[in-house]
Amino acid sequence: MTEKQPVRFSPEEINILGRLINTLSFVGSPLFAITRPELYQQARSNLRTLQSDFGGFVKRLDTLGSQTNELRVGRLLEDIEKTPTDAAGILTLANQCFLAVAFLSHCLVIGASAPGPEPLPAHPPVRVPMLH
Repeated sequence: MTEKQPVRFSPEEINILGRLINTLSFVGSPLFAITRPELYQQARSNLRTLQSDFGGFVKRLDTLGSQTNELRVGRLLEDIEKTPTDAAGILTLANQCFLAVAFLSHCLVIGASAPGPEPLPAHPPVRVPMLH
């Protein structure tokens, strides 16, 4: 049986992960309290820029997500462009944003370059139940 190699991200990719985490958090949060629509619109614009500028990296994250039965980030970015207007759709989208943040945070932890010669230990992803 072969063991999977740990995932490693470059410093630039770590920066992109941080930007995705930050932006998806903003997209998810205002869906619950639509008092600051300008933040939501800015976050959507930032996501479009990230997807456009780093589409190859987003595809890499999709592959990682598919391998671990996690949310596909690229698909979520497409879904965000079709923001639902009904309560159930808004809550589902917000839930998906927060699941993506959890997945991307996990990627950041396991994929960061180790500061010393010893690699960081890999931890299994946290499973969060989906709301239906």
